[in-house]
Amino acid sequence: MGKTRHFRRKHKDTGPTGLPSVKDIEKEEQIEGNDSDSASASDVALQNIVDQLQGPVEDKVFALHSLASIFYTAGSVQDVVRQKVARIAGPLLLDPSSAVRNAAAGALRNLTSSGNHEICDLLIEQDIMTPVSAFFLKCADVLPSKPGTEDSDTFAQGVYLLWNLCEGNSTAVQYFNDRNLMPILVKFISAAPENWRVTLAIVQCLITVVEDNSHACNLLQKSEEVLINLLTMNGDSTGLLLLRVMTAGILLRVRSNPSDILGPVVLDAIVSPLLQDQRKKLNELSSIEPGESGDNASLQEVAQLIEAQQVALELLTNLCADGDDEAMDLDSNSTSSDGDICEETLCEPETNLEDLTGTSLSLSPEIHEVIVSKQLVPKIWEKTRTPAENVCALLHEHSGGQHILNRVDILRSRAFSCLNNIIPVLDIQDMGGPENLFQMWLDMATFVVKNEEPDPDVLEAASCAMRAALQKFAQKTQSQSIDIQLQQIEFIFTAAPNPKPCVRANVVRTVGMLGMITLSQPLENNFEIIKGVGKFLLNGLAHELELWVMAEMLDSIMDLFGEDETDRAAAELALTIHLQTVLPAFKRRVKMNRKKLGDHYALVTTVNTNLPRFIRYKSKRLSMIQTALE
Repeated sequence: MGKTRHFRRKHKDTGPTGLPSVKDIEKEEQIEGNDSDSASASDVALQNIVDQLQGPVEDKVFALHSLASIFYTAGSVQDVVRQKVARIAGPLLLDPSSAVRNAAAGALRNLTSSGNHEICDLLIEQDIMTPVSAFFLKCADVLPSKPGTEDSDTFAQGVYLLWNLCEGNSTAVQYFNDRNLMPILVKFISAAPENWRVTLAIVQCLITVVEDNSHACNLLQKSEEVLINLLTMNGDSTGLLLLRVMTAGILLRVRSNPSDILGPVVLDAIVSPLLQDQRKKLNELSSIEPGESGDNASLQEVAQLIEAQQVALELLTNLCADGDDEAMDLDSNSTSSDGDICEETLCEPETNLEDLTGTSLSLSPEIHEVIVSKQLVPKIWEKTRTPAENVCALLHEHSGGQHILNRVDILRSRAFSCLNNIIPVLDIQDMGGPENLFQMWLDMATFVVKNEEPDPDVLEAASCAMRAALQKFAQKTQSQSIDIQLQQIEFIFTAAPNPKPCVRANVVRTVGMLGMITLSQPLENNFEIIKGVGKFLLNGLAHELELWVMAEMLDSIMDLFGEDETDRAAAELALTIHLQTVLPAFKRRVKMNRKKLGDHYALVTTVNTNLPRFIRYKSKRLSMIQTALE
């Protein structure tokens, strides 16, 4: 949707802050105007707010509180942005009245917390960063150090406002760098570490600002001691857990070699949130009646714990990744609901079964020790579970409960992604042995194949972890120790296809690996499994619309039925006849889409080259069998 950039006029006069006056802004709004002859009810309400914003202190505070609450009305946030109310409210961050400053910071924070990045982008186009930067520069000499004061709350709200604006917007980050705001935030941490609620806001902002920001990272490296001191703060509240794990995330992000900072204090900050039982905390909410005084406090405590666990899982996922390409972006903004975490990296389907035998990825001794000694795998597995039904019902009824449920879904997705990275780098005995790993895989497969999960990102992450678990189990020395029965896995063969190609591809690869695992065992015991795998893949070919997923199916077929001991099953399935039917259409689609294959180019073109050869080879084998039978 296109945007119209209005010509920015120069103002003849400016106030002592260098910011445009309310009159100047109103004059500009009249010139730019709205062509509509009749104002909507929302326009009238907003005009009333604008009028009050230039009145006495009491009117300004009332108008800003109205602005803070107007966001609960559908479409009102867009109206506020369209009417450029923020251009009038922004300069009030510098108002002489502390009550006005506090109300302005809260209202603008609410506006930028609406969850819509486009709104923040529009506000930045409307020059909101100028008053925000001026606010922090003015605070530099009189930082509010005493907890619980109005100025302290205003500063915290300003930090959250800054954080929301910098999230995903390079212009805001550039303002942050150019106005040299980093030393101001670090100075507050040094001056008042005991005011941890404001410090938490700063740390949450910094973990966003330092991403891909070498200038900010270099500045923070000079202040590492300040951050390390935060890791040793006493207390076991959920807020402090979140503060410590966020601080650990900053230290890991700032260091070019994260392993340099991986001491016991940093690792403890990462692991501690994962040792907490979030389901128990959620269950405790069921005993609180909506409206009780402790209701909101309990919700906030649970929300902080879940957020701390989410960040810990993201950090651990990155630390267990084999190379930068596997790392997950650390996005812990409380307004974020992004869960697309495996479309590009975790679902890459190029690994063959033979490449997985007897190999293990590297893992630092410190991380390996903490994962094993703290038994993190079962604790991470526990994070993939949904809350009890009665808890979900309670949260649905509560005004702030939906935020908790959204956070829970993000946590579950991150937990599955963490398992996806941890499983390949651990020894199977570290995960309880082959039986435990196989049962974990079976539970994941049941979850994925049931296809009843409403959150597609959770299901996608689960399918990636499912595939990783079976890949680990598929190592020859392990797969021979488990006797897979058809009745355990036949539910997979009747699975309805998932709407997301990544999930379908992971299910396909998993089914193909099941077939390869059974080949390591006596064939007479697993003949029906081989046939079930083949039938599943051939049926999928007939309905698959995504070319690269179709290539996955063909690749799995060639891997499995390339083995001579599968000839009988191939003959009963009429394998080569089916493939000869598929071949012309597949080659035609490859030719038409060759330039659109992207990351799947190697897979699709390799299958395109090998499939005719495979059909010829297998046809000869099956012809020999037919001749022998005659």
